[in-house]
Amino acid sequence: MKKVVSILKTFINERAGVVYIVLTAIAIAVATFIENDFGTAAAQKWIYKATWFELLLALLGLSVGFSAFKYKLLKRKLYAVLLFHVSIIIILIGAGVTRIWGFEGMMGIREGQSENKFISSEPYITYAITDKTNQTYGFNEEVLFSSLGGNQYEQTIKIKGVETQVELIEAVPNAEKKWVESESGRPNLKVVFSNNQGRTDDFILQGEQKEVAGIPVNFNGDYIPGAINFFYRGSDFFVRTDLDMSVMTMATRETFEFKADEGEVPLKFRSLYQFGGLSMVIPSFSFVDSSYYETSSIKTTSSSLYALKLKLKSQEKEKIVWVEGRKGQIGKPESVELGDLKFDISYGSIYRELPFSIKLNDFEMERYPGTNSPASFSSRVTLDDPINGEHFDYHIYMNHILDHGGFRFFQSSYDRDEKGTYLSVNHDFWGTWISYLGYALLTVGMIWTLFAKGTRFSMLRKATSHTMMVGFLLTSNLLHADV
Repeated sequence: MKKVVSILKTFINERAGVVYIVLTAIAIAVATFIENDFGTAAAQKWIYKATWFELLLALLGLSVGFSAFKYKLLKRKLYAVLLFHVSIIIILIGAGVTRIWGFEGMMGIREGQSENKFISSEPYITYAITDKTNQTYGFNEEVLFSSLGGNQYEQTIKIKGVETQVELIEAVPNAEKKWVESESGRPNLKVVFSNNQGRTDDFILQGEQKEVAGIPVNFNGDYIPGAINFFYRGSDFFVRTDLDMSVMTMATRETFEFKADEGEVPLKFRSLYQFGGLSMVIPSFSFVDSSYYETSSIKTTSSSLYALKLKLKSQEKEKIVWVEGRKGQIGKPESVELGDLKFDISYGSIYRELPFSIKLNDFEMERYPGTNSPASFSSRVTLDDPINGEHFDYHIYMNHILDHGGFRFFQSSYDRDEKGTYLSVNHDFWGTWISYLGYALLTVGMIWTLFAKGTRFSMLRKATSHTMMVGFLLTSNLLHADV
């Protein structure tokens, strides 16, 4: 026991505390350079969310507490210095609570609609697994990948006695999909969509059925109602939708009109298609037989696209699957069958549910006079909490936050058509208030330490006052001597 205490004293004392402070400062400085060169995710992975950094802060807090105990600050009635030490410990506890239990996200609401869920800011790998009896199992796991250093991920999934190992082979940041062209390959269309949510570029390969920016797109040879359907017959391409289409050839500005009941119509490349509030251009196509991913930039952002190469292994069988996704968007599932199991795997954010709902009554935008530049924007909402029997209106704008049920809602952004709002969501009630308490006590302790008796500041003040008095007397004597 004595040996354990001796070892603890080696790592938890006032001298070690000074070392921990220096190491923390160095780590934060290094994290700044990492973030600048590789992005926030790299700084979080290797510094802020690393286990060693959490241990460093824990040792710092223990060393501060040990110092207060060793010098008997309470017994010596050095309350100001004691408060200073306690406040640092409380701040570190608040940071720990935030790290473990706090989370954030983004909620989008359209005018006149209610919402009770938001998209997480943290990325996850999500699994939906279906067995041969069509029973589905699902779960998700938070992950953090970066462009600095290696990325590891392994997961063992056991369903009805059958184990499947999932291993990350490669994580490609800022991924760009590249196609290997071949005359004997399948046709691959490049599609560009534009609506009030912005512009989206993607590819649709023959045989695929997918969603692009929330729009169902089909190129598998069958007609699917409600989707944009592409067909390749002979050597020509065709398109069919459930809506009337207006088509303008960009080179000649010639315009065509197609009715929905006309069925399949010839696809015109480098032409602008407009239907149902959506604009679409098919700039090109190619014949491909495979694809791969390349990194376009080593520095990542909060919206960087990641491509994950995963290997699934079960009962001596292996399959490789590429999964694309990014933070702030719900992941797009990729399917792979292995034995009697079908895996739908996605990477990206997930939905988190609220115990109440928020309705957007009106989104308001103010502009600078004579310009289209936004001066301010705000959301008038109604919160409905049936569990606690609360129903009230609220006006959310900059520095005017909706705080309810441990959640805080900040005005963040808006839809381009100004009919929808985006609210930043934060859930960290205890972490926030513990940290606020720590900073308040730190401020009081610092000010109190300057004037309290028995502190080093008090000793320095007395020494300085004595020196100034001696200097005054010497100066006075010299002046009288001159006279």
